[in-house]
Amino acid sequence: MCEVTNDMELMIELRGDDCGYYIVDRAARTVSWAETICTSDVGIPDVSSQTNLATSTESSFWRHVEFYPSHFGGLSEQVLDSLHCVFSHAVTDQLTSTTSTFPYKVQDCNHFLSVLAGLRGRSADAHATCVIARLWCLVCLHRTSVHYGTSYARLNRNQRILEYYEEEHRLTPLASTVTCRISDDYRARLDDLYTDDMVYGDHWRNFIEYALDDWKRVSLNASYVLSAHAALIFLPACAPLVLASAVTSALAGLCALFLMHRHAVLASTSINTAATYLRDVCDSRHRFQFTALAMAAPRAIHFWGVALLLFNMLYLVFSAFGLIPAMLIIGAALGCCTMLTMGTAAICVAPEDMILPYSASSAYMDCKV
Repeated sequence: MCEVTNDMELMIELRGDDCGYYIVDRAARTVSWAETICTSDVGIPDVSSQTNLATSTESSFWRHVEFYPSHFGGLSEQVLDSLHCVFSHAVTDQLTSTTSTFPYKVQDCNHFLSVLAGLRGRSADAHATCVIARLWCLVCLHRTSVHYGTSYARLNRNQRILEYYEEEHRLTPLASTVTCRISDDYRARLDDLYTDDMVYGDHWRNFIEYALDDWKRVSLNASYVLSAHAALIFLPACAPLVLASAVTSALAGLCALFLMHRHAVLASTSINTAATYLRDVCDSRHRFQFTALAMAAPRAIHFWGVALLLFNMLYLVFSAFGLIPAMLIIGAALGCCTMLTMGTAAICVAPEDMILPYSASSAYMDCKV
């Protein structure tokens, strides 16, 4: 049993011959029930600790305040000041880090700060109470997802704190080699985007824009390569090589156009749609290995199309001038590749982008409230 105070109110929902209820505690900023129940019985998501549970129930409290803002006679200026500080910290965090866990980008946070600044001295108004409560609810939902206040809280967006399993397919190393590691790039981007099955809107939009721009460039370059085959009609080129390079370039362009058609709509969809898409394409055993291979296919196929076209050119040189000039060209090409490899630095992960090690296991449990 809980002690009844003047800071409590009882919410009752009629359900035919039955009813549901919860008790709102304004002082503790939480919701509770008179008897011991399970979180699953009242629609509270799974939590990992009592601290995580308290944050989750606080979000339920603020949602109640949002729905019934006139019940409270307004909120104190301290509540508004604390919320203002939360969004100020979020702006600073995102401006100084690439792995901030806050779900709203800098521009959105600045808009929220402008709204909150306009509520100074008006927090007693029901409309102001509704605005403040909605933003506090969003903040508490975010804190619940990152396990705010626990010893294993997520401190970076790409830090894993939940159980993770991925089995590498036996063909993945071969696919990586065939695609010149382009599939590895897409796989790393997708894994970073969907850490612990969470997705951030701003990073999702950046990824989709990157992918669409990549496929657009491939389709355009593939058309240029196909146009170059027109000159081979009048030259004694090797017919099988010409056919192979032309078909490969056409296939790269078609794959790029198909992927652009399938994913163009995702550039302007909500974050919920993005989360649904990533959940659907994420395999339970191999996660994004197959999806990354599909996304990397246009650029990889285009690369091999260009390589076959160059073999055609080499064949023409060999036919016209003999073996020695062809060998000199091959040597020059290998030398250029070696110089480019040695002259460019390896991609290093900056300290702020590093994935921190796990601090603890986060086994979920069905808590009693």
